[in-house]
This record gives sequence, structure tokens and C-alpha cells, in this order.
Amino acid sequence: MTSPPGAAVARAVELAERAHRGQTRRGGGPYIAHPREVAEAVAQVTGDEDVLCAAWLHDVVEDSAVSLSDLTRMFGRRVSGIVGELTDRPEWEALDTLERKARQRDEFEDASAEAKTVKIADQWSNVRSLARGTSGDTVAFLAGYLATSRAVVEVCRDAAPMLAERFDAAAQDLEKLIEERRDG
Repeated sequence: MTSPPGAAVARAVELAERAHRGQTRRGGGPYIAHPREVAEAVAQVTGDEDVLCAAWLHDVVEDSAVSLSDLTRMFGRRVSGIVGELTDRPEWEALDTLERKARQRDEFEDASAEAKTVKIADQWSNVRSLARGTSGDTVAFLAGYLATSRAVVEVCRDAAPMLAERFDAAAQDLEKLIEERRDG
């Protein structure tokens, strides 16, 4: 018996909500808003349910007790494989954010088109959030994050050009904030 269309995505939403319960974003607000924003952006370029599930679940392995094995059991190898491509390596855990971002760029050169699509949406969401200016981060951090995010998106760009353009617009907004803070 086959699951009705959207059933896997509904299960992914439930799991993401459970896994991120009580977590907050860097600039405030509930963390679940980030995977929701990523999934909504991905849904504008593909209806592939496995990719949509991966978009909802892209941070659960890094941010909760959910493992890739759990995702394989619940959603299959394809979803867990995409999430695996989106998950930072355990040995990167001690690195600061900017160092991890630099390593991600190298990893994504050889990633699948599905993982690249989700990654562009992820970077768009993160940069858009930082551009709101509520995170309290230093100009140096914001500039470094923007530079490393641009490098990541550049190697992913061909997978989802529309999302890459959306990222570019958010990057310009963050660039303006950085300039305002440098001048201010």
C-alpha cells in the first residue's frame, strides 16, 4: 500500500517540530521557522517529496538526537542521503561557524543537485535572517558569514538558479546592513 501524496512531508514536518521544540534562532524566535522557510522556498522549485522532506529535516541530525539511521528507517535512503549531505561532519563540531562554512563550500562542490537546492534555500534563509539585524553579531562575523555563504551558494547555483537569485537579493540586504554598521 502506498502512502497518500504529502504523507511523508507531513511526517517530516512533525519530526522537525518535535526535534526543534524549544530551540531558538540566533536572532530570536522559534527555530522551526527556519526549516519551514527553507521548505517553502524549496517547494517553489520542486514538488519532489523526498527533497521537501530533506528541507524540513536538514538540521535535525546536527541539532537533536535524531540520527541518519533514524531518518533512513522513517523516510528511506534517499531522504537520509540528502540530509547526510547537508549535515556537517562530526569532526567539524569544534570549529567556529565561519570555519565550518568554509569547509561546507568544499563539500558542496560534489553534492547532489537535491542537496545543493536545499543548501541554497538554507543559506538564503540564514542570510535573510542576519540581514534583519536582530542577531547582535559583529560586523566582522556578518561579513565573514556573507563571504562564506556566497562561496557555498556559488558551487550550488546551477542546481536552483531561482533560489540562487533569491539568495543574491538577501546577500545585498546583508551587505547594506554591514555597510551601515561600518559607517555608523
